[in-house]
This record gives sequence, structure tokens and C-alpha cells, in this order.
Amino acid sequence: MSNDMIGDFQIEATELLDEAEDSLLELDKGGDYKECYNQLFRAFHSNKGAAGMFGIDDLQKHMHYLENLLSNKQSLDNLSTATIDYFLTGVDGARKILNQEDIQFEYYDPDSESPSGTGDTAATTQDIAKEKFGREKNTGEIWLVDDEEDILDILEIHLVEYQYKVKKFLNPLNLLKELETATPDLIVSDINMPEMNGVELVKQVNAKRPHLPVVVVSGFVTKEVCLNIIRDGVTGVIEKPFLKEDFIKLVELNVNRYQSIKLLNKSIDLLIYQFENFPDIAGSEKGFFDHFRAELKYILKQKNNLYKKLR
Repeated sequence: MSNDMIGDFQIEATELLDEAEDSLLELDKGGDYKECYNQLFRAFHSNKGAAGMFGIDDLQKHMHYLENLLSNKQSLDNLSTATIDYFLTGVDGARKILNQEDIQFEYYDPDSESPSGTGDTAATTQDIAKEKFGREKNTGEIWLVDDEEDILDILEIHLVEYQYKVKKFLNPLNLLKELETATPDLIVSDINMPEMNGVELVKQVNAKRPHLPVVVVSGFVTKEVCLNIIRDGVTGVIEKPFLKEDFIKLVELNVNRYQSIKLLNKSIDLLIYQFENFPDIAGSEKGFFDHFRAELKYILKQKNNLYKKLR
């Protein structure tokens, strides 16, 4: 993920936190509860979702707790002074997490609990940061398939050196079976194998996982062979023998593209989820939110149509 994207997220997240702080201060002065509540919920919910998308687990956990606590207060006429102060401290803590600073923040309901006295509910961001939402981060997962074990071992050595997770298959049929329940970031395959050739493997991979890239490694590559296998869905070809640097560059290109597609799809799904579960908006902003929901549904429909064409 580029530094520009992360930088844009930090700017937008900070702006949302500023809005949340303004809403809390307005509530403290007796402002309209429903309006301030909606603004506050939007700031917490959006930052939670974006933090999850960017893999900032400790911020996602932090905002998730604040959002849940706020949801429990929706039916009230106003927030207590203790709760307003608590949320202000939570907003300040979120800013520190964005700046990669350590914070000590205790998770409890100020209307019904006391800090440090709850045992099960009190925690620090260092504690919740240890909890992972997904698999351990790595550069990517590559599946290798070749009927020659020596070739698999050589490719594995190259990839592990660049922090890739590797799984090896001597039989392409076993790879296809594994693909029923798991998905790598890239498949690297030989062309000539006894059980199934690489071209047929590519066709079946495309049927199961349309966007999943497949790079073919071959000892004899002609122009005709290249055109045929690219037509069948291969996303890269490299001829044996090859330089390690050329192989890694091809792997990085394909993995980055695939991870970008997954991130884009996740972003669309996340936006749709956020707007489908957002509180009802009244007033002048309702038209904008309704229009945005409609646009997101149109994008989702187009994405599904394109997906079907690839299958």
C-alpha cells in the first residue's frame, strides 16, 4: 500500500476526529442530541472501517469500542458529562494511535463502571493490539506447482528470501483441490506436467478464481506458445533458465496487482456496508446520502456483472 494512500487516510481520519471532538463540545454546551449523535457516530464508524481496511488493528479496535459504547447511548436525550469527557479522551487517544504513539486508555462505561475496577473490561491499547483480525502479515502467499521437486525447491528459496509464504505442489490436481478452500496471491506453474498441463490448469483456476494471477515457467517458450497461453489467461511467462531478479520482479508485479484488486473490492464492500448500516439521516444531508447509496449499489452491480463475464 502506497505512502500516499496511508497519508490521505491519516488526514481524513484526523478530520473526522476533529468533527467528533466538535460534536462532543457542542453536546457539552447543550446542542441538539440527535444531530450531534449522528455526526459522532459517523466519525467513529468511518474511522473504524477505514482503519480495518488499512490494517491498523489497534485503531480499529479502539474505534470499535467507542462506536459500540456510543450505540448504547442512542436512546438517551443527552450524554452525561462523564461520558462526554470519556469520549473526548478516546478521541485524543485515537489521534495518538494515528501518530504511532503509545497510550493508556481504559475501556469501560463511565455511566455504569469505574476505571481500573472492572477487571475484565479494563484494558490498554497495547493489550488489544495483540489481537489479530486476520492472518499474520507477509509479502504475499505463492503456490508453486511443478512435477520436478528440485525446481520447486529452487523457486521456494528465491521467494522465501523476499518474505513470501510458499506452498509447493507436485501435482496440479492437488493444487486445484486446495483452491476450493484457500486462495494464494499468485500461482507459479510449469507447462509440461504429466497429470495436467499448465494451460489446462490456468483455465480451471480462472473458472474458480477469475482474478487470481498465474505465472508460467517453461524451458522452451516460442512466440506462438506465449500468445496461446496469454489468450487462455496466463498473466506472466518466464523462460528457464532465468535470473532471480527477473523472476522476483514478475512475481511482485502480479502479486501487487492482485492485492490491489482485492483492496478495491474490499473498499467497495466496506463502503456499502457502512452506508447500509448507517443511522437514518434527516435534513439537508439526506439527499446526498441517498444518492451516494444508489451510486454504491450501481457500482456493486457493475462489479458483479464483470465478475460473471470472467467466469
